[in-house]
Amino acid sequence: MSAAEVLQALVAHFDAGGKLITGDCPWVHEARRILATGGDRYPTAEGESAPVEPDHARAAACEKTAAPTGELGSGLSAEDLARRRNTLGSSEIGTVCGVNPYASMHDVWMSKCLGVETEPNEAMTLGNLIEPTIVAIWCNRYGKSTSKGRYAIGPEPWISATPDAYIDGEDGLVEAKLVGLRQLWMWGQGDTDATESDAIPMYYLTQCHWQMLVTGRSFVKLAALMGTEFRTYTIRANPDVQAKLVARGRDFWHRYVVTKTPPPVDASDGAREMLKRLYPKSGADAIPADAKLQELAECLLQAREDLARATAAKQLWENQIKSLLGEARGAFAEDWRIRYATTKAGQRPFVFDHMREKEGKAA
Repeated sequence: MSAAEVLQALVAHFDAGGKLITGDCPWVHEARRILATGGDRYPTAEGESAPVEPDHARAAACEKTAAPTGELGSGLSAEDLARRRNTLGSSEIGTVCGVNPYASMHDVWMSKCLGVETEPNEAMTLGNLIEPTIVAIWCNRYGKSTSKGRYAIGPEPWISATPDAYIDGEDGLVEAKLVGLRQLWMWGQGDTDATESDAIPMYYLTQCHWQMLVTGRSFVKLAALMGTEFRTYTIRANPDVQAKLVARGRDFWHRYVVTKTPPPVDASDGAREMLKRLYPKSGADAIPADAKLQELAECLLQAREDLARATAAKQLWENQIKSLLGEARGAFAEDWRIRYATTKAGQRPFVFDHMREKEGKAA
């Protein structure tokens, strides 16, 4: 099954009414079989598939070994997966630096110190399956060939990365991304494959810089498939950025992972999950409140009262807007819009989108 056939199978799956990607899908079994039989070369523009040795001294991670059975699409053996748990990878450094809106450093800490692994969701599964197709599209568009990336250790033993692909004969990498429709607004228009672009989410930018740090490569071509639109972004190595990432990563690693000390709690879901796992049940007697507990209790009470007032105010403004809209299906202004259309199910959800909220999420 080629990369194009995998993509066709995906389209057919959803056209037939499929919603979830599971291990029962026959083409998933076929993809697993192909991964297990080896091959680490993406097609070239001419459709060639013969491997070519990378020219970069630090590309030993691309050695032509059979692709082991591990996570679907990861290309990692069970041994590499175990080693990765003892290092900080490129997909984790952005989380440690606080620029990943979908996870916190507590999630990374639980993975390293408690062995808690994130269950792959549908987006992650699709991204792994479609990665070879995205790289193949990039190769065909620019007439390049690539070698599949392998797990590699960086300049310090706790630093690691697994690039998607090395560009043959060049000092660069290719990183493939499948972008969901809800994330399109976070991306710029892309470049012409000649000028640097930072119009990508920050957590992907840190991932690319970490990969360049580990591999010694000087640039990354981030290839993004957005629905049916294909874009390329160029990220070039920046020693100052890499040094700052290493400093932040080193502090996290030695302060919290090596010592197995939980990071300070915050308002994230990761912190809540960490506390649930650290203290799954009560055992000791209730304790009298000290000054710190008393202060926190007062803060909690104030927050609850503020929330109640804000909730009532929100409901009031929504009701007044709905009254002015009447039967209109919505309203819009320069920096906001309201959708208030009736669905096929007969419901009429009220949706308020404001540019300021989107900019806040991006920050």
